[in-house]
Amino acid sequence: VTVRWGKERYEVSVDKAQPPTVFKAQLQTLTNVPVERQKLLFKGKALKEDGDLAPLTAGATLMLMGSADALPLAPAPQVRFVEDLSRAEAKKAGADATPVGLKNLGNTCYLNSVAQMLHSIPELNGALQRYVPNEPLMRTQSPNAPPHMVTAAAKHLFTSLDGATDAVLPALFVHTFRTVLPEFARTTEQGSPMQHDADEAYNGMISLLAQTLSELPREEGQARGEPTPASNLVAQLLRGTLEVRSK
Repeated sequence: VTVRWGKERYEVSVDKAQPPTVFKAQLQTLTNVPVERQKLLFKGKALKEDGDLAPLTAGATLMLMGSADALPLAPAPQVRFVEDLSRAEAKKAGADATPVGLKNLGNTCYLNSVAQMLHSIPELNGALQRYVPNEPLMRTQSPNAPPHMVTAAAKHLFTSLDGATDAVLPALFVHTFRTVLPEFARTTEQGSPMQHDADEAYNGMISLLAQTLSELPREEGQARGEPTPASNLVAQLLRGTLEVRSK
């Protein structure tokens, strides 16, 4: 049959064995007019709810009266605050500036704090990422190998921190640091790792990094053998000169 609704016309198949409510449900899917609002006119007479569809013949025309519901709106996005986001979601949204932590491996908080502090320096972090480990040298007994071992371990740790969403286990870094500087590998009588001073670990760490990170470009006209105010990136960023004048 043909159903006219305002300016719209619909060709609808009718199952005469079904009650009119089923037919109206079909029309609701087409027009978005709820069944309870529909009024069907056939040959000038309203189609009764408890009637039947037997009088409808092929090619018959019905008129539908009734207003449609507004189309359902898409659900509004839920407002979520940064505090409610997981670390991974916040990092993806660029809203998480808080660095992830480092897990304690037995009184290693002093070394973890040094690593976190150094990692927070963009220039030093960038220099470590550009550093290319000298693998052949690190496999030798050369006295130049230990600084490269620690620098490579620091690069691995900093790379892990940059991509992490949860606390990082600094096992390789701690093991390498203690191997190169055995005074930090001492244990108590009970066999537990000893606590150490963060300042001592910091000085040991930057001394090693200063031997491996690239020197800064020399100024124009400066001879190669002349001393520079800062001969490497570590010296430029982390070392200064104390001048005392007596009058």
